[in-house]
Amino acid sequence: MSEDSLANAAGKGVTLTIKGKEYAISPITLGDLASFEAHVHSNRIKIFLKSAGDLPADEKKAILMELVSQIVDQDDVSKAMTTIDGVRFLLWKALSRECPELTLDAASELVDVENLDEISTVVQALGGGAENPPVEEAENP
Repeated sequence: MSEDSLANAAGKGVTLTIKGKEYAISPITLGDLASFEAHVHSNRIKIFLKSAGDLPADEKKAILMELVSQIVDQDDVSKAMTTIDGVRFLLWKALSRECPELTLDAASELVDVENLDEISTVVQALGGGAENPPVEEAENP
């Protein structure tokens, strides 16, 4: 997909051939970003729980309570969007409007080392991390 095509696709969606099949990829919505934020937050908790094995119960509980109460900020979300997990999650959200039966695991199977850069670029262009244009200051008369 060319740079011009990506620039024109922002906010509109595109059709992309992935592993020999055409998919309609919808723009990333605010709802998708909210789901992604929740995904990032829950992954933090899952990672802690997997690694907390031998911690005393009261210490584990205190850390877990802290993790649950932490807010995932915009920087956290932006960083997570550039990870493989972020790309696959946002691709899944972008595909799910046209393919509601598609699961996250099935979307994950579409992303591999060979197409990761292209899919990441498309997801970014459709709103999953695309930079907002700078705001120009109005001149005072």
